[in-house]
Amino acid sequence: MYLSSDILKGCTTTLDMIIQNDEWRITEELQFLLDEHGIDLHSLGKPNSPAADERVWTPELRGNFTVKSAFVEIRSTLATSCWSKVVWKKSIHPQLSAIAWKLVHKCAATQESVKKKGVHISSRCCVCRCNSEDFDHLLWNCAFAHDLWKWIADKFKVGATFATFTEAINMGTCLSPRLQDIWLSIVLGGAVSLWKHRNKVFHEGSKSNLSFCKSFVTSQVLTIASLSKSFSNLQDKDVLHN
Repeated sequence: MYLSSDILKGCTTTLDMIIQNDEWRITEELQFLLDEHGIDLHSLGKPNSPAADERVWTPELRGNFTVKSAFVEIRSTLATSCWSKVVWKKSIHPQLSAIAWKLVHKCAATQESVKKKGVHISSRCCVCRCNSEDFDHLLWNCAFAHDLWKWIADKFKVGATFATFTEAINMGTCLSPRLQDIWLSIVLGGAVSLWKHRNKVFHEGSKSNLSFCKSFVTSQVLTIASLSKSFSNLQDKDVLHN
């Protein structure tokens, strides 16, 4: 029996799953492939033939050892965050996704992150001038950030009780698909606007200006309106025209 790699593409059945106690135990998935290509299982010899045994690598589809399959087998994986699949959605503008990715991964250079790299500086939020500047404070806990998120939450008639990307994104799960796309772009846009606003204050000496963030978020709504292919319902009008 020979099935090419193209035929087996997408098949997840491994050898240890189909040979048990010297008998064939064909899975439904593989049986469908055999029937589709006219292969009669009864015409095949039993797996306990007198031929010399060969050592097979069971985690791999064809039983061959590969570095890739070994890496997949032994690597440790972390829990998947809800934002990992949504930051790069097609409905989100790539430029917004790129900056948002840096923020959700905490890769941007806040004063606290710079201090952790050995640079001796005093850390103070340049927006509220009350606390040290780290990502949690800048994006969620700063009084300026609270005002922006409250304004956004009021537009969508939800409570501004979120303090992380995960909590904020999950607030939109009860919305229609189209509003979910818009809510996601607003969450990412809100975070990016706070970061851009921080840079204007820190590097250019500008004064705190909530209108700057609101204008940026509004522009993301206009962008998502042309990129999103999801459907909406009649109840969405109250939010979209708010």
